Amino acid sequence: YAGFPPPWQLTKRAMEVLCLGLLALGHVNLGEPQAGVNVARVALDMSLEINNVWVQAYSVLNLNHALLEVGEYEEALRVTQKGVELARTLPNPTLLFFMLTVLGAAHQAMLRLEEARTTLMESLALTDAIAIPSYQVLATSRLCANQALAGDWKNAHAYALETVAVRNTIETSLLFIDFIRYHETEALLQGGDEAWAREDVQRFGASISTNRRHRLPYLRALATQAQWDGETREAIAYLEEAALLANEIGLPGELWQIQVALGEAYISCGEREQEYQAFARAVAIVQELAEKMGDEALRTKFLAEPAIRRVLERAQA
Repeated sequence: YAGFPPPWQLTKRAMEVLCLGLLALGHVNLGEPQAGVNVARVALDMSLEINNVWVQAYSVLNLNHALLEVGEYEEALRVTQKGVELARTLPNPTLLFFMLTVLGAAHQAMLRLEEARTTLMESLALTDAIAIPSYQVLATSRLCANQALAGDWKNAHAYALETVAVRNTIETSLLFIDFIRYHETEALLQGGDEAWAREDVQRFGASISTNRRHRLPYLRALATQAQWDGETREAIAYLEEAALLANEIGLPGELWQIQVALGEAYISCGEREQEYQAFARAVAIVQELAEKMGDEALRTKFLAEPAIRRVLERAQA
């Protein structure tokens, strides 16, 4: 992984970069994304200093996990695309798999669903060569979310079934960067597998312990389940807790979507003032995310994506 044989004089520096990358990943999974960004930037600078393409690619990978969390989409997209180019030059399918997965996540965060799906399908194709079940979950879970966001519940359900089946065979309580399980919950419910959906949510809740970052998707899964049951007030309570947590952690990409879900739930209850405030907060966050993008074409395309446009129009109405 370090790219050099052990006797090489820069091996220790390269190994230090890899350790910093793992530390950055740990911060992200604990709900400390800005700390993850800071550590990952140090790792990337060091990898450039020693001119090691292998650890540079790993540094880019872990930096971009953190950048997506804090809403730095333009930088994440630009740096990840470069990382994919680097990974394609190296004889390591695992590294390319991870780079493609995070590139797909970057596209998906910006709601570029077609680009995300194409990239994630390529990453999924690599899992046969890698043969590590937890890696397959990272791809199929994102593909489930991709199809759910596109409104294709048939394919979302198929990916959800595949993801849950594989995840249940893995002997670990939590998988890293596994933050979008609530899409699987909805896809299972939509597909008629209600019992499986409830069992998966229950298993998820039992595994998270005190982990704040994983509690967020758990709350969103509970809200999805409550809404399915017609318990709108209960769903609102879960979403309000999720919004507070996303704000505390500093996850703008999560927060604007939670505010949209809250706005829609308030509509069901006839609470027009709360509805207005939720959509207004969602719009403010979306605009802040867009303002971070220096590339005008990228910013314009982001604001023109159908899901973003619907939020902006709803707030105006």
